[in-house]
Amino acid sequence: MLSKGKLKTTAKVIGVLGAKGGVGATTISINLAAALALTATKEAVSLLDANLQQPDAACLLNCHPRYSLLDLTLRTAIDTEVIAACSENIVLEPAKLANQFRLFSPPLDASQALQVSLADVSRLLGIFKELPGTCVVDLPRSVNLDLVSMFDLCDCIVLVLEPTVTALAAARRWFDVFQDLGIGNDRLVAVLNRSGGKLKEIEKQLSTELNGVRLLRLPNAYEACESASIEGVPVVAKYPRLAFSKAMEDIVSACQRASQDFQKPNFNSASISLGQEK
Repeated sequence: MLSKGKLKTTAKVIGVLGAKGGVGATTISINLAAALALTATKEAVSLLDANLQQPDAACLLNCHPRYSLLDLTLRTAIDTEVIAACSENIVLEPAKLANQFRLFSPPLDASQALQVSLADVSRLLGIFKELPGTCVVDLPRSVNLDLVSMFDLCDCIVLVLEPTVTALAAARRWFDVFQDLGIGNDRLVAVLNRSGGKLKEIEKQLSTELNGVRLLRLPNAYEACESASIEGVPVVAKYPRLAFSKAMEDIVSACQRASQDFQKPNFNSASISLGQEK
């Protein structure tokens, strides 16, 4: 397991993608950012919620950000001061203000959210990538050129699954997409959320179909997640001794190994047939 202060956050951008809806990708994004913030020393950790029509990160953190991604996109010039001013600081340990991460959320108002595009988010992510620290981005599931651009900016992509037949089928489709895009297994980490239940045969089948992709299991922590979301606190901060929190540390470590192994492939995204939502 990892100890606080001993982990170097080498990954610049970590993308988190749900194989399908409801697998817990946003919960994992929040706790991944929190785990990074709790182990980082002076580097800034950011969480960018790219689900424009469903800004669940702010809801799960029980906060109402004063500024949103819309405020950033309306700026003609963006620098570190502007980015810091438009963020919502999520403090994990009140006694240690250094242990926090910055949330960048879509507008909670639906009409304002429609004014932000995935192209805007991709452009912002490119700016974030040039800044010190680490950015976790909760990726949308619509396969289009904007998502491909965000994939290209990610040093590591975490694909979140659950042990169900539909999630297994969705995971197969995503692995086909990654292969078509030339995204190698060295950039991928698969996380099996809610592991350890009754569907052991599906878990076993999933393990045999990953073709070399790292697979980490995240135990079911439904009650802890519910309790933490009511208080607006990540599980890793509220329940640091929980098996879920220990497993999140392993996911951080796997993401960093993936980012260190990553050698960016060259591919022509315009030649790929896209447009269908997964």
